[in-house]
Amino acid sequence: MLAHFGAHATFFDIGESAARVPGLVLAELHAGNEVADHTWSHAHLLTVSDRALAAEIAADRDLLGAIAGRTPAWFRPPYDEWDAEVARAAVVAGMHTVLWSACVERFIDHRSIAGGVSELLEDVRPGAIILAHDGGVPARQRTMTALPLLLAGLARSGYRITTVSELLRQAGRAAHGS
Repeated sequence: MLAHFGAHATFFDIGESAARVPGLVLAELHAGNEVADHTWSHAHLLTVSDRALAAEIAADRDLLGAIAGRTPAWFRPPYDEWDAEVARAAVVAGMHTVLWSACVERFIDHRSIAGGVSELLEDVRPGAIILAHDGGVPARQRTMTALPLLLAGLARSGYRITTVSELLRQAGRAAHGS
């Protein structure tokens, strides 16, 4: 679907899932996307020990690095739960924490998909990071129905859908006037 719209994305992969289907991680990369760390087991990081926190991040980083041939640059904490310790653990693991501006599922939950996507498109601003989950049926089905509407709407509005790395690279160029 991304290719159809000339779009790319950053896939924040969970280690347990990536270990079961490493070919999917490779397919994400071969399509011009990037992969990033979303912990090994999608744990609630604010409730685990410092040691478990470090292990959750490092195990996913190491697996994704082995599959991709390079260490992920980005980390996104599950459930949007983070604090200074979580951010520090990501830095120690060699990654930067990335959060999101809007979550597709929050716009399409308990309302029509078209109406939710329309509202989301009204809220999008340059530099936005839009989160779309692939987990859990029927949420996955609703998200997959919403994505073509969202991608087409973003394209009509002149947005280029790209990876976190490219987004931040472009933002850095804009900030430096180049």
